[in-house]
Amino acid sequence: MEALRAAGFEVVGMVAAYTYGFPVAEAAFREAGVKLVTLTNYEAVVKVAIESGYITADQQPTLNEWRKDPANWMAGGIK
Repeated sequence: MEALRAAGFEVVGMVAAYTYGFPVAEAAFREAGVKLVTLTNYEAVVKVAIESGYITADQQPTLNEWRKDPANWMAGGIK
């Protein structure tokens, strides 16, 4: 966003197909004053994955743990 603004563009919003909803990304958009609109998100995809049998409800807590800190998730090994 900053590169676009530095080039003289006015960034008023952004559209994406998907968001994980990571807090750091949400904060960055908020701080930049840019509204983010997505077609779907993490919660919706996980819900459909459970409903369709692609994953089980028992697997959701593991996915949620990954989502809290994906960069370091495996540092402690699989729980």
